[in-house]
Formats: sequence, C-alpha cells, structure tokens
Amino acid sequence: MNNFYSDSPTEKWRFGDVVEGFISIFPKVNNPGVINKNFNISFGETPYFVILTPCCSIKDKKVTLVPLRKLDKRWFQIDAFCEDYTVFNNPVNRKISFPTKYWENKLSEEERNEILNEEDMYTYNNYFFYPENNYLKEYEIEYKDPAKNIITNSYCIDFKDAFMVECNKIVTGQNPKGLKLIELTIETRDLLRDKLQKYYRKPFEDEDTQ
Repeated sequence: MNNFYSDSPTEKWRFGDVVEGFISIFPKVNNPGVINKNFNISFGETPYFVILTPCCSIKDKKVTLVPLRKLDKRWFQIDAFCEDYTVFNNPVNRKISFPTKYWENKLSEEERNEILNEEDMYTYNNYFFYPENNYLKEYEIEYKDPAKNIITNSYCIDFKDAFMVECNKIVTGQNPKGLKLIELTIETRDLLRDKLQKYYRKPFEDEDTQ
C-alpha cells in the first residue's frame, strides 16, 4: 500500500486522481420509452470522486468521474481482503475471492481443485479499491455486535457508476484548482488502467506516464 499514492502530487489532474467539489446524479427510469414520465433522480452522498478520463483527454470542458464508495461489510468475510484491501486490484487465483466458510462448505472437492488449477484472473471485475489515506474521512462499518465494528478510511469505486461532467474550467492544459486531494503513483495508475481495460474489453490509452 505504501506505493499506492504519490508522495509528490501536482495540481494537474490525472487519470485515477481523487478530487472533490462535484456531485453525482443517478437517474432512475421506471418505464423506458415514455418521455417525461416515470423517472426520478437521486443524488450521491460521497464528497469524493475519481477521474476516469485518460490524462491526455482531460479537456474540452468534460471529464468522466466515478464516486468513491464506502466499503460494504461483505468484503470483510474474505480473509485475503482483510489482510490487504487492494488485493483484488490485481489478477488472483479465484480461491482467495471466496469467504472461507463458503470455500470449505459450499464447494465440492472437484470444484475447489478446478479453481486452484485456474490461471490468475480479475475477480470483482467492476471494482477498484483505494486504501486508507489521511485526506479521506473515516467511517464506521457497523455489525450487530458493536465489538466487531470496523473504522476505516478505505474506499472503492464501481466502474458502473461512472458519469460525465461538463465544467467550463476544464480546458486543455488547465483544470479547476484546489479540488485535487490524492494522486496515484504511476504503478497504481497502470493497475487501474489494466483493470478498467479488462472490464471494457478494449485498449485504454493514457499517454501521460509522468
């Protein structure tokens, strides 16, 4: 995790950066095809967003963002995740993506052997995890037994939540100042790009590697 975030961030916006100052809007359409009826709009609660636009394409008054989500308690049923919140940012053997009880009690020996013989692959394909950072607020994951509650400032993104924002201050070579909180290292941007590319099953070009 020590190499996840850059120690020398700049004001320039880059792919994978965490920024603030925006809102997320989620339209819900109950009856597609019927204009101006049966829809509503909800607003996301997170103050943090990750830039999913390639560095060289952050211009023309547009940027693609995805909100940072709080971690769901279901992740903490997985031993490998509890040891390293970023483990599923990389290809892994599928065995470690199962909760221990499920692996031991729900899968047959034949199924377990098949999985163990598989090549490493991305699991939880649409998620990318951001570990703890002092710029991110802590929150509490609550259980029926308060002694099991978890306090963390780790988050994740879901690629399915991505949306486009128009902003007059986003032009070639310029971006809004004072909104960038966190910058990824080059190595972490590569991890995010590789997983996003795999998710969309198409090449993803990001010319800025500095």
